[in-house]
Amino acid sequence: MRVSILCLLGIALLSSFANAQSDEEILSFYRETGLTFSTIEGDSILKVGSELVKEVYGSLGIPVTIEIMPGKRALQQASVGNVDGEVVRTVRVQELRPTLIRLSPHIIKGSGSVLVKKGRNIDVNGWPSISEYKVGVTRGIQYTEDGVKDFQHNHVVNTDFALIEILRLGRADLIVTTRFNGLYLLNKMNLQDEIDILSPPIETFRLYNYLHVKHKALVPIVEDHLVQMTVSGELSQLRSRFKKEFWTNIELSQE
Repeated sequence: MRVSILCLLGIALLSSFANAQSDEEILSFYRETGLTFSTIEGDSILKVGSELVKEVYGSLGIPVTIEIMPGKRALQQASVGNVDGEVVRTVRVQELRPTLIRLSPHIIKGSGSVLVKKGRNIDVNGWPSISEYKVGVTRGIQYTEDGVKDFQHNHVVNTDFALIEILRLGRADLIVTTRFNGLYLLNKMNLQDEIDILSPPIETFRLYNYLHVKHKALVPIVEDHLVQMTVSGELSQLRSRFKKEFWTNIELSQE
């Protein structure tokens, strides 16, 4: 019996060693080839997300390249495997695109906010509360497309700057974008005296990194690393750091 137990322990140790070697071989491959992720042009929260994803993979020794595209194209290129994945998307993307694997924990949180011309008061209480208004959203942003899919008065544009313009010109009663992006756009276009960001958010959500299924062997390695970074507080510290750097760079660019 003692011999059998020792044999089983030996097999378990060898198995663990083999798995460790396997992980190291996988990492060695990706350290050589690197990864390319698509992301959506425009929304500034995704700029922070891109820096976080670079840091997560970079700390594993894997170089990352980011390709910026329109929203629908970014998702399409990732789902067919023309790029290796997408920087961050909402939880529902895995339901819609089964060739993409969602990695947990999340990379960053976001909140969708309603923007209106200054002085207009709208009681925001979830998507149904704005269903009777002319609502502007940016094409290819999943949470806003889901939110307005049953609305009769949608105005969909290709860029965030066009989104601001349809509000200013009265083609939309309100627009929806992330609060982070709204603050950026108002700052960039010097519109703080013309447009308000309403509270509370219309929706809050988590944004996850996605890998194409062809990289499924890498998924558990990155997820374990994400868990470690989350538990240690490192990921939270990086979020704060990259947000701060983003706003610092905006201020410097306006000097």
